[in-house]
Amino acid sequence: MPAPHTIQQGVRKLPPATRMVVQPVGRTETHAWWRLDFGPSAADIVRPFEAWRDLTLTALRAAVRRRTVADVPLGVLLSGGVGSSLITGLLAETGTPDQRTYAIGFETVGGEAGDEFHYADLVANHFGTHHEKMMIPAADLLSALPDAIDAMSEPTVSHDCVAFYLLSAAVAKHSCVVQSGQGADEVFGGYH
Repeated sequence: MPAPHTIQQGVRKLPPATRMVVQPVGRTETHAWWRLDFGPSAADIVRPFEAWRDLTLTALRAAVRRRTVADVPLGVLLSGGVGSSLITGLLAETGTPDQRTYAIGFETVGGEAGDEFHYADLVANHFGTHHEKMMIPAADLLSALPDAIDAMSEPTVSHDCVAFYLLSAAVAKHSCVVQSGQGADEVFGGYH
């Protein structure tokens, strides 16, 4: 649901980094404690490409490392795309033992492959992960739709909502902790 709307009439989302205090009489006060500045600083403007590259790699390493605190083997939802491949490589770099990767695929439709197993296999083989590929029959998608909707924190419309739900259910049988590259293609320019 686009902010500030929600599925509930009369209920609105708060902006990011904002808290609301509701008084017993119904009066409300909101306070933003942080605001993201999208503009470049003077240092950003003169920073060379190599420095940006190094800062990005340092930030990615820290983000992946922070999410390795677990007493069970870690997994990655590996599509073979930019984000999940980066995570798989950075987890391997940390020396994470028994790393598991999971890929999901669907039936071919109209001559177009319904999976990216080839790319995921290349990454999994390169880093020596315990790799599992799962084919989801098209017939399973419709029957899983009610459970997928029930698991959502709010209604979301996307072609991969049911697929992600089915993948998560299958992965949960083997791994309690997984990292995903969801959203990285948008950040790293992975689409046209």
